[in-house]
Amino acid sequence: MMKKILLGTTALATAALLSAGAAQAAAEPVKLTVSGYFKGLIAAGDNGVTDARNVAVKSWDSEIRFEAKGVADNGLTYGARIELEGNTTGNQIDESYLFFQGGFGRLEVGYNDNVANQMHYQAPSPDALGLLGVNSPNYAWGGSTAQTYDFVDNDSAKLIYFTPRMGGFQLGVSYSPDISYNNNAGSVGADSDFNLDDDLAYGSNVAVGLNFNKEFSGVTLGLSATYSWYEAELAPEDLTYFGFGGNVGFGVGVGTLTVGGSYAQYDSDDTFLDTESFDAGVQYAQGPWTVGISYINEDYSTLFGTPTSDGSMWGVSAGGGYQVAPGLDVSLGYIHYDREAAVTTDTIDDTTSDVFILGTGLSF
Repeated sequence: MMKKILLGTTALATAALLSAGAAQAAAEPVKLTVSGYFKGLIAAGDNGVTDARNVAVKSWDSEIRFEAKGVADNGLTYGARIELEGNTTGNQIDESYLFFQGGFGRLEVGYNDNVANQMHYQAPSPDALGLLGVNSPNYAWGGSTAQTYDFVDNDSAKLIYFTPRMGGFQLGVSYSPDISYNNNAGSVGADSDFNLDDDLAYGSNVAVGLNFNKEFSGVTLGLSATYSWYEAELAPEDLTYFGFGGNVGFGVGVGTLTVGGSYAQYDSDDTFLDTESFDAGVQYAQGPWTVGISYINEDYSTLFGTPTSDGSMWGVSAGGGYQVAPGLDVSLGYIHYDREAAVTTDTIDDTTSDVFILGTGLSF
């Protein structure tokens, strides 16, 4: 508890100093806003698992967000954000943090994704809801997943800083003392605040992200370059991640065509986690309609779990969505995954899956 108090006090003092030269503004009292979303679907097909039922109803992807925000006399915007999962999970509250924002940029302290995750651009999903995305999918079929974003750090306690966006560019830096100190579990260590330096495969994390977002005569361009470093605690070597991504959107007819993709690589000297992946996709939106196609490919070698695994996989999805009413969308499409494992056992084997999806999402 003392660690959280000290971190919060330090962040507040830093933000106050950084904003001391900001223009004076009328103070606004702290106000609480509530928002969130619900996603659910019906899936039918072959998920690659022997004797499995070939139909499923899934509705675990939902969240309620609480945000308290106020404005000080000197123009400093401050507040807190708490995200509550809509289903019972190991981390019922996955992201919660304080934030301070002004002419100096934005400072966050608490539980949140690192900047390599937050600032990374990737291929667009065929549908507006993202239910049909194959990069970091909401739902995986046949045990198949692939991604180009940094997924190792799961909402650990950290400090995050974003510069103001200038000329379309923004820089972000984040630091986590120990990625095991997160909302999935209690602190592991000699006391309630300081973690041991050999309790998990990786300890501290430093991430850096740079992205660009700007519109040029009706063309919107987004680019990103991200890097993340993980300290080794036990046998594995330090782990590094880097990724590049981009999206470009422009008018076609009366709609908007968005084309994008990304590339990423994890590297550790002892192959504890080595992956190379890329994705590509295209989405066309016109009025309430959205259609598209996306593809991902990944080569992997990992010692996560037992037995070891290496091989490759790819996935493709196609379909679209329709906005029925403000905040209410439906998606319909098809997803195929194909995994070829160089090491085949009872738990790791070649797998293919073909799934048709009808899903819905409510945002508020």
